[in-house]
Parts: sequence; structure tokens; C-alpha cells
Amino acid sequence: MEDRLLPINGLLGLVLPYGIDKPLLKESGYELAGLEVPVTTATGKVVIDVLLFNRDRSLLLACEAKSGANVEAPQAAKYRLLDAQGIVLAGNITLSSPIQPSVVAVYACLCQHIDRIRLGLNEVNLHSPIVGVCHEHITFDLSDQVPEPVLRTFPVRSLPLNGPPPSLIQFDHESSVADVTPAVRAQLVKALAVPKQQVTVRWLAEEAAPYLAFYARTAQQRLVRTVGEAARQIAQSDTATFEYHPPPPNDPNCGFVRFLRTPEDNDPRGRTQAYQALARSSQLRRKRTRQHDPDQLDLLQELLQADDEDTIEAGEEEEP
Repeated sequence: MEDRLLPINGLLGLVLPYGIDKPLLKESGYELAGLEVPVTTATGKVVIDVLLFNRDRSLLLACEAKSGANVEAPQAAKYRLLDAQGIVLAGNITLSSPIQPSVVAVYACLCQHIDRIRLGLNEVNLHSPIVGVCHEHITFDLSDQVPEPVLRTFPVRSLPLNGPPPSLIQFDHESSVADVTPAVRAQLVKALAVPKQQVTVRWLAEEAAPYLAFYARTAQQRLVRTVGEAARQIAQSDTATFEYHPPPPNDPNCGFVRFLRTPEDNDPRGRTQAYQALARSSQLRRKRTRQHDPDQLDLLQELLQADDEDTIEAGEEEEP
């Protein structure tokens, strides 16, 4: 996982029940509603990194994840102008409560940057809760002007962790091809073992990035293109195994990778038997280089020869 993704993973660990620590926000009724959601405000567009939603309270948490210590004043000013109804439309959220929706901006950062982030928010008169993420604990910094529902959302000021935040998002739409390639290669190898004849780039992206569906359309397309480029480079480096077919310019989802061979194709007796056959042949080659007494019986060689003859006879019996 890239270091810059630690704050967002720490935040997601509070709302998704897949880590070893207490999902504090999930227990408070919040769920993940979207990632990289673009919203238009009176002064321009702002992209919400993580959008959380409490259905019972109709309360939205628009979260900005910061890997550094600086607050961008124009961006923070847009967070201050967020409109709940606009977020509901942008995030395709279904309201199940008669309560009018409301929104609170939340900033997530590394623990050592909390003071700097608070200073930057004060300069634009934005009194957001700050979630500070460390490997050992998560700190909740709340100003005096935080609404009462949000105070109930964060009932503690510090949450000890039993381990580092979970790596739920190991890369995102801003990651380089090099950062994405290991995950894409792993999915290609998994598909070879099934085996499949081919897989689409979209399938690779969904398998390598399990939360792809939560991203807004623009971020999704960008991430799929990065996965496609990683697949192209992998195929280019192993043309005997993979054949990459690029998508049309207007739809990155339609690219695919065709498999030309799999490890199961190496020997008709199967992969394990193929490895055993390679081991036997290497043993025989080593023994041929040694000088033997013609009158002395090589017991191991005789056993290997008998084993090969039994294998051939078994194969002949299986033929129709």
C-alpha cells in the first residue's frame, strides 16, 4: 500500500468490518456510499474522497483524506459550502428516512499533521472533525462547534489499534502503472490456474481493486485504464503466455487479455506430474555423466525406468 493511502484506509477501517479493530463508524450506523464523488458547489466543483452515510439520521460525512500537512484553502472553502441534496444526487443515494439530509465535512490525515490541518481549517472558518490515523491508534480531534449528531458519532477521542490500519485500498486512480502491476499480475496468474481462455480488463480491475464499484465514473475509468496499461505491459513481457487486445478509445472496459498457454498445458499428465518428470529427467542426465561398472546394476536407474514403463502402459490402457 502506498503511504499516501494510509489516511483513507484508516478511515475505511472504521466503517468496513474487515479489519481486526473495532469499526467505530459502522457501529454508529454509517456505511460507505462512494469514493471520489464530484460535487458542484456555489464556487465550483469539489471531489469528495470518501462519502459516508447514516440512513437513520440522514447524515452525510463528506471526507477529505490528506497525506500531507497542508490544507488547500479554495478546496476547504468548497467543503464549507457543500449542499446535502446535491451530494445525494451526485452519490445516487436513496433516502430511507423522512429526516431532511444534512452534511458535515470531515478531514482525515496522519496523526502528526493534526495541528497543521486544524490551523488551515480555522483560516477558512471550517470547523470539521479531524480523524488522525497512525499505525498504533486513531485520534478524533473535534472542535467546539461540531454539531451534536457528529459528537455522538465519535464517542471517544482516541481508538487504540491492534495492528496497522487494513490495506483495503492498495492503489487508486492516481496510482502509477508500476504500483498497479503486481496486483494485476496476481489476478492474471489466478485466471491461468482456473483456467480461463481470456479475461477482460474490467474483470482484472474489479478483482485487483475490490472497491472499484464505489468510485464515481471518472475515477473508475481512469483506474481501469491504468489496469489495462499494466496488463498490456505484462503481456508484452510474456508473449508466449498472454496476448493483449486493446479497447476502443471510448470504452476502456472492452479490452481483454487472451491466454495462449497455461502451466497445465506443459504435460498431459498434469502440472504435478510434469514437475516430477522434469526431476526424473534431470536425475537421469546427472547419472549418465558418471562412469559405471557395466557389470554393476544401478538400482535407482532401474526403478526410474520401470516407473516410466508403468506410466506409458497406464496411458495406453486409458486410450479408447
